[in-house]
Amino acid sequence: MASSLFEKAAARICFFGDHQDYLGLPVIAATIDRYIYMEATPIDEPMLHIDLLDEGKSEKITLQESDKSLAARDYFRSAIRVLAREGIELTQGYSVKVWGDIPIQAGLSSSSALVV
Repeated sequence: MASSLFEKAAARICFFGDHQDYLGLPVIAATIDRYIYMEATPIDEPMLHIDLLDEGKSEKITLQESDKSLAARDYFRSAIRVLAREGIELTQGYSVKVWGDIPIQAGLSSSSALVV
């Protein structure tokens, strides 16, 4: 079985305002010294066991949930669907721990860092 994975993604700040980039408007973006961290350990189940440590929440997602409707801010399932559309099928399950030092809902793209 593969070893654990550890990754981090930086927050960003947009000098002309948040959400400008995907609206097709001008933006100057820069990363800042705040991060979302993830540690993923392989498991013998076709699912993701996700522990959102900062929020005290956990979630289980089977890797074959493509027909389930998405709730607002369902970043993990959205990312799985984007990968599937691009021909990437997840087959290995993981136990995932997520934490960070990016303030949530502060305009620092914490959700973008999470998806990355």
